[in-house]
Amino acid sequence: MRMIICGAGSDAEKMSMLNDLCVSMPTDISPPKQKRAKKVRDPLRPKAPMNGYMRWLSENRDSIKTELSALGECSLAKSVLKAAGGKWRELSEEEKAPHVSAYTSAKAEYTKAMLLYKPSSLPVEESVSSIITETLDGYEGPYKHKYLSRYASKDKYDSLSLAAEGALLLGNKCGGITLEVKGKYSLRKGCSLKDSGMKMEYSWMKSETSSADEAEVMSPTNDEATNGNEEKPKKHTLSKAKAKAKADADAEAKTKLAKAKTEAKTKAGCMEVEPEISEWYFNDQAKAKAEAKAKAKAEAKAKAKADAEAKAKADAKAKAEAEAKAEEDDGPELSDEEELETEEWTYKGVTYLVDDENIVYDRNTQSPVGKREGDELIVNKYM
Repeated sequence: MRMIICGAGSDAEKMSMLNDLCVSMPTDISPPKQKRAKKVRDPLRPKAPMNGYMRWLSENRDSIKTELSALGECSLAKSVLKAAGGKWRELSEEEKAPHVSAYTSAKAEYTKAMLLYKPSSLPVEESVSSIITETLDGYEGPYKHKYLSRYASKDKYDSLSLAAEGALLLGNKCGGITLEVKGKYSLRKGCSLKDSGMKMEYSWMKSETSSADEAEVMSPTNDEATNGNEEKPKKHTLSKAKAKAKADADAEAKTKLAKAKTEAKTKAGCMEVEPEISEWYFNDQAKAKAEAKAKAKAEAKAKAKADAEAKAKADAKAKAEAEAKAEEDDGPELSDEEELETEEWTYKGVTYLVDDENIVYDRNTQSPVGKREGDELIVNKYM
């Protein structure tokens, strides 16, 4: 299309080409994909046991967090899991054995329970939620698998009657009541029902008559409007005061929440100190952290130096022992200036040299090859 508009040709030709292109384009549009229905777990189904690593982690999670905090590192879930994985790999088989054996026994019990388990004939959602048949005066419903959008209040109620009383206080601001998945009743603003899929939700929507009655009660009559001109400013002033008080309370709550979050993150060492904290506190923290880091570095350097010296001593000792052993195995060594008096001795057709101590030497290389004992040559006596 862009090539047609920017190409050569008159405007009439371009319009004709665009019309032909629009006509040739497919008009059928595939429907949007539907969301996969959420699978509801059967509460009667046995729960699979934790493996050995997860059992060890549940016992040592707090100690790992404390250790990371003491080192000045971040103790969030990702850092804890990373440190825990390294510690688990360093454990020996004997240290892992109690957790692995507990998992093995729990798995055997789980296997037996699964053999006896029989799934429910109806989906869990149907068997639990089919009992919701309670009606409410002034409301239409209950509507199964339906919910109303937008919360009219943050309050949650344990029963339908309590929710109806809360809706009465809100008046026209509340369009109905929705029973949520967790079993709590909430007040909603929406006046149109929406499909909740596989969720266990029910809704009661205000009828038109009840909405009209509430509107009549909440709105003043003409006589009240004409006779109450003097009271209107007072009412307006009162609403402003309430709004201001509520705004101040919300601002104070937000400030306290932000301060608490900042203190928690600062203690965990996951972020720098916020500007609200005084400068001297920041400097002390930075100084302490730098000193701890320098101390750890010096200790690591000293340890490496000591290890190197110990290794050098061990190597020197091993070398001296090897040399001593080699000298002991080589037998008597002769200096270059020392001369031996030898005589020739023939043994099995080969002529050798023999000294006063009956040590036999090769005639050509003059290296010792053994020792003469009687008329026999004991080979490798000193080799």
